Amino acid sequence: MKSFWRVALPILLLTTACHSTPPPGPAPSAGTCSMDAETHLDVTGLANGNYGVVGDKIEREPMARFDQMKRVKEGREANGKPWIYVHLDAAGATRLRSFSEVPSDKSIAVVSQGRLSSHHKIRVPLTSNEFQLSCCDASACDRWRLLIGE
Repeated sequence: MKSFWRVALPILLLTTACHSTPPPGPAPSAGTCSMDAETHLDVTGLANGNYGVVGDKIEREPMARFDQMKRVKEGREANGKPWIYVHLDAAGATRLRSFSEVPSDKSIAVVSQGRLSSHHKIRVPLTSNEFQLSCCDASACDRWRLLIGE
C-alpha cells in the first residue's frame, strides 16, 4: 500500500493543479483550464520538454526532454480532461526529484512546439520516475502524443 501512495500522490497533486494558456481564438468556456492571470512565463526559444519554474521564472534548460519520456498510458478524467501518464529515464527522473525536494513556490511547465502547454504546481516532493500530466488544452495532448514515444 505504501508503494501505491508513493506513485499515486504525485499523480494526484500534478493533475489537480493544472494550468495552461488558452488556445488562440474565442474565449474559453468556463470549464477550460487557463493560466492564472498573474502567471506569464516566457517560453520563447525553449525546446520541447518539462521545465522547472520557481516563482514566475522558468528555467532555460528542460528537466526532461520529450525524448527522455515514454508514454505509458493515457485517458480522461471524470470531467473529460485528457491526461498522459509518462515514464522518465533515469537522468530526467533524477533532475525532477532533485528540483521538487523543496516544493515551495515551484511548479512544472510543459513546453510543446514553442508553446506553453501546461503548468502544474508541485505540492510535495516527487519520488517516482512516473507521473501523470493533465492536458488542460486538449490540443496539447495531441502534440505530446506525437512527440513522446511509447
